[in-house]
Amino acid sequence: MLRGNHEDGNTSMSYGFYDECINRFNAYKEGDQLWRKFIDVFNMLPLAALISNTIFCVHGGLSPFFGTFDDIDKIKRPSIVPPYGLMCDLVWSDPDEKHNGWSMSQRGISFTFGEKIVKEFCHKNNIDLVVRAHQLTGEMVKYGHRFFAGGRLLTIFSAPNYLNTRNDGCVLRISKKLKCSFQIFRPAKSKRTIRTHPSVTSRLKYQTSAL
Repeated sequence: MLRGNHEDGNTSMSYGFYDECINRFNAYKEGDQLWRKFIDVFNMLPLAALISNTIFCVHGGLSPFFGTFDDIDKIKRPSIVPPYGLMCDLVWSDPDEKHNGWSMSQRGISFTFGEKIVKEFCHKNNIDLVVRAHQLTGEMVKYGHRFFAGGRLLTIFSAPNYLNTRNDGCVLRISKKLKCSFQIFRPAKSKRTIRTHPSVTSRLKYQTSAL
């Protein structure tokens, strides 16, 4: 389990997780204590994973402050997510089709990175694939995933029907022989008003199955 931008005290409070803890226990004291325990766990979660030295997994993305994988290992835990730097980018950065290099993110925090950055990162570190999450774009509504940088980077989104968008969720399975396959989760039927997003045919090249 990797840490994302929502596994943070400020973000989890701003986006409703704190309120959910309070409401589920119907008591401020118990809910507040539970939330603080969650934050203690969040502050200890790993930020990235390396599978067989060829697949790099992270919630957000790449960082201009990255030198080697040792730089990630040197990040002390427990730690809160800072507003700038390597740790921040690992949970907040996004790929960007419009620019080849680094740009400031429209999120107001961290950076975006282009195809050139991804390919340079993979070449320098002998990485075949970067797997990340953090985004649900219009192209991902169907199948819940999207390739970038000539297949070098894969974005997956595992929550179906996020904010009633009727999107598919997706989980990437990686076998011991590094064979990749997708498990697609269709949104449950609902009578609620849904939001619509444009979608395009997925550039799916891996094995898929759907529920």
